[in-house]
Amino acid sequence: MEKYFYSAQDNKGFIQTGVIEAKDMLAAKKHLEDNGLLVLWVKTQSNEPVLNSLFQRVNVADKAIFLRQLSTMLESGFPIDKALKIIKAETKNRYFVSIIAVLIEQIESGESLSRALAAYPKVFDPVLTTIVRSGESSGNLPQVLDLLADATEKERAFNSSLVSAMIYPIFIVLAMIVVGFLVLTNFIPKIKSIFEEGSMILPWQTRAVIWAGTFLADYWWLILAVLAGLIIYIYWYVKNSKEGRMIYEKVLLRLPLVREVLLLSLMTKLNRLFFLLFKSATPILETLDLVSKTMPFLIYKEAVVRVREQVAKGLPFSSSLAQENVFPTLESQLVAVGEQTGTLEKMFERLTEYYEQAANEQVKRVIALVEPLIIVILAIGVAIMVWAVFAPIYGLTQFTG
Repeated sequence: MEKYFYSAQDNKGFIQTGVIEAKDMLAAKKHLEDNGLLVLWVKTQSNEPVLNSLFQRVNVADKAIFLRQLSTMLESGFPIDKALKIIKAETKNRYFVSIIAVLIEQIESGESLSRALAAYPKVFDPVLTTIVRSGESSGNLPQVLDLLADATEKERAFNSSLVSAMIYPIFIVLAMIVVGFLVLTNFIPKIKSIFEEGSMILPWQTRAVIWAGTFLADYWWLILAVLAGLIIYIYWYVKNSKEGRMIYEKVLLRLPLVREVLLLSLMTKLNRLFFLLFKSATPILETLDLVSKTMPFLIYKEAVVRVREQVAKGLPFSSSLAQENVFPTLESQLVAVGEQTGTLEKMFERLTEYYEQAANEQVKRVIALVEPLIIVILAIGVAIMVWAVFAPIYGLTQFTG
């Protein structure tokens, strides 16, 4: 008997994941199906082609290209397995190549594309595989893949704009830290002897700078070790503790400047998921279930779960959203309009565009504020160094003169 990991959907639309023991994969699938479950994927740990790591991942750009190429070739009449073989030959990401190779094997053995994709939830999230499955059921797979390609490309462009906007201030801050460290550890200790030879009483700011420079020069390795240990502990605490994750998210959502950009980014992702799932005619309860599993922030995951519970009880979608203070008032208002007019899908598309544009504008405003702020901090740092170092030197020349 071997252990198999599985993901399956029950008759109420809930997605279940777990471990099952069976003599082989076919027996595992049959057991799940006999229990009334729609099997999405079954695999052993060894089915993962390469161990996941920081260097073995499929980014949004790779996924967007994959979906676009697959959509284009299927629309041109290529069989899925042949299209995947062509894409595999043109893909440069070795980890992704190994995944596509397994997808080809699954397709050639008679598995559907959605089930083959679902075997890699870290690459193809449940929302994507659900939408692909709906395209297979309706016979519109190329069109559905085209829709997913459009959404993934927009997500990639949006993420790239955020990263590009943050590169300059991050570079400046890092440069300030490096230059400050070099000045304190190299320049300050060398001029310390000048002050000692002068036998003069140094002002407190000069003593503080000399102490800081000497401490950094002597114990920089200890500081790095403590910082590394602290970062590793915080990462572990956030990764493995619900309490730590909540604290981390609440801190981020309260940081000045960062808060607004983060909220708008999360709302962009939320509404894009809703749009894609409603566009593919996914039932609302299953949609909420999938969105709750896909959202990156635990605060929003739990909020969507509570909305799902209210909707399952018969409460309107918009009213359920309005009860959660993590969602802006605009969200529930436009969803209410969409419910009344039967244009819910269109409303989510408009909300996605609105939040995406608002996030880009907010990033520009943040950058416009951060740049002069960095200059002011740099000027203050230079002024303190000049005040601390050159003031006693001037006093020493006056004394010797």
